[in-house]
Amino acid sequence: MKPKEVVAIREEKDLSKEIMEQLVKKVGEFSNLDDLAEIFHISRTTICREIERGEIVAFRFGARVIVVTRSLQSIIEKFL
Repeated sequence: MKPKEVVAIREEKDLSKEIMEQLVKKVGEFSNLDDLAEIFHISRTTICREIERGEIVAFRFGARVIVVTRSLQSIIEKFL
């Protein structure tokens, strides 16, 4: 691996960490589908699909679906 590639990888990880920290500050450790859909400009269906695939950790609390916000880290890293 070339030095520039190592720096780029490190910067991507730092960026994803920073994005995650900002997201947690905004919505908290747990979030709901509506908040995430609004923040990421995607549909609730897309989020549910990622939950079903195991990409996002979530659980039901009555009729509500609660998402563990930090479980979005891998999704964020995919798009960087």
